[in-house]
Amino acid sequence: MTSLDALKLVDLLPSRITDEYMEALSYALDPELQEITAAIQEAVIMTRINELSEDLVDLLAWQLHVDFYEPLGLDLDRKRALVKNSLIWHRHKGTKYVLESMIRILFFDNFKIEEWFEYGGEPYFFRLVSHDVITNPAQYKDLIRAIYELKNERSWLEGLRFNRENEGTVFVGMVGRRIRRFQIDGTLPSESEVAPIASYIGSVGKQTRRYMIISEEVDI
Repeated sequence: MTSLDALKLVDLLPSRITDEYMEALSYALDPELQEITAAIQEAVIMTRINELSEDLVDLLAWQLHVDFYEPLGLDLDRKRALVKNSLIWHRHKGTKYVLESMIRILFFDNFKIEEWFEYGGEPYFFRLVSHDVITNPAQYKDLIRAIYELKNERSWLEGLRFNRENEGTVFVGMVGRRIRRFQIDGTLPSESEVAPIASYIGSVGKQTRRYMIISEEVDI
C-alpha cells in the first residue's frame, strides 16, 4: 500500500503506454500533484478549527455570522470557541442555553440566569446573578449588548446582580464582676452575701452590601 501523499504518477501508468517520454512526463508532474494532495486537508475546516490561524478563524466567523464576535477584542482560544459553537447556537438562538454558553465564553463562569418566577419578579423578566465581578466598566455595556442580542424577544433583562462576600473575624470576649456587700453596722458579710461572677459575651455582626445594575435596552 502507498499513501496518497507518497503516490507517484508513474505507478499508475499502464505498462502498454509506459516509455521514457511518459515516465519523464510523470516525474515532472509529480511535484504539482503532491502539492495539490497536500492542500486537500485545507478543505477540512471545522474538524481542524484548533489548528487554523487567526486570520482563517476570523473569516469563518464572518462567513458563519457568529454573534457578538468583533467588539470584545477576543483572544484566539475564545474566537475558536465561538466559531465551533456558532452552528448549534444559530439553531437554538433565543434560548437560555445559548445565552449562558455565550456569557460563559465571553465573560465569566460563576453566574446564573434567574427567571422571574424563581425570585418573585415581574412576568417575562429575568436577571443575571454572579459572584464574579467585572473590573472593566466597559464590559458592563458589552455584557448587556450580548444579552440583548441573544435573548428571545418576549423576555426582558431586569438587571445584573453581583454578589461579593467579605470574610471577617468574630471576637468573643468575657468580663467577670464580683460584688461584696457590707452592712452599715460594720460587721463582715457572710460568704452567701457575695454575688456570683456575671459573664458577658460580645459579638461582631456581618454587613452585606449589594449593588443592582438596572439594565436598559441598548442599540446593537
